Amino acid sequence: MKNANLSLFLFSILLFFSLSSCQYLEYVGMNKDDYVQTYRAFLEEVQNDYQNYDATQWQAADDKMQQFTHTLHKRFEKDLNFSEQLEISKFPIMYHLSKYKQLVDVRVKRVYEQEGQMLVRHLTEIMDSTYTIYDGFDSNLREMLFRLKCEHEKKGKRR
Repeated sequence: MKNANLSLFLFSILLFFSLSSCQYLEYVGMNKDDYVQTYRAFLEEVQNDYQNYDATQWQAADDKMQQFTHTLHKRFEKDLNFSEQLEISKFPIMYHLSKYKQLVDVRVKRVYEQEGQMLVRHLTEIMDSTYTIYDGFDSNLREMLFRLKCEHEKKGKRR
């Protein structure tokens, strides 16, 4: 029984390290240029698709961001030139702004969706009611102009 527990314990540890190293293996052969390019591509992907991210995708993105800002940055920071350092220094800010933007979009939509729908309904009602007013006004105006034209033509023929 003791051997079974020990085997299970060792298997659990082995499984844990295997799974946690998978993320590390993704970046094993990476050099400084690969790091900058991959980090840039990741950030562009987040900025282009952030509206569609769910909680699971944000968690995966957070994990990846952690890799870029900590593990990989420590590995390559001495190799980065000044321009690359400047570029990379703004990436965490841009990432968190995208995340915040999605949060705000979701909350605004949730809070103001009913008010927006009600506003659209009221504006539609106003437009419909003013259309009927102007429609009648327009036809009356055309009739008046036609009568004035006819009267003017009659007066012109009399002279």
